[in-house]
Amino acid sequence: MIGEEQPQITMRELLDDSLYRKWLSRPPKGFANPSWTVYAQREEDGPWARATFGNFVQAHNFFAKNFKQWHDSALCCRNNPSRPPVVRDPNNPTKRRYHSPVLSVRGHRWCPMCRRPTVFKVFAKHHAFSAKKLKPLPVSRCSICGIAEKATKTYKAGRIKDGA
Repeated sequence: MIGEEQPQITMRELLDDSLYRKWLSRPPKGFANPSWTVYAQREEDGPWARATFGNFVQAHNFFAKNFKQWHDSALCCRNNPSRPPVVRDPNNPTKRRYHSPVLSVRGHRWCPMCRRPTVFKVFAKHHAFSAKKLKPLPVSRCSICGIAEKATKTYKAGRIKDGA
């Protein structure tokens, strides 16, 4: 990895937010049987491992059973991006907004594949790619799934422009 270290919020910390926990436990709508990957880091600064599943239920059951044993983790869908959770605006119940806590973590941005806020950095090598597939380019990537930052949409807390 090249550049300055930014500590990443862990999935266990994210799951302290009951709304995010509930949102993460539901399969996204409109996904036609995509494959799912659970990424897990057993200990801080340790290597990331992954397991791939044929559907959301299998992946979520594995994730739910094991996430407390891991330092950090993610329940990812590499086929279809997910928007952040949406809630009703308390000031105007007819409007909806993105759930602020998951978009307000300092130094993080929403990863649509990991379905969580992550730190994007420039890597010389990345655990999600074989050495043959990833060339050391100055491209900022998700520290979990490896998607390029430029391939992701920026979401702002509390704003929905396209009707979500």
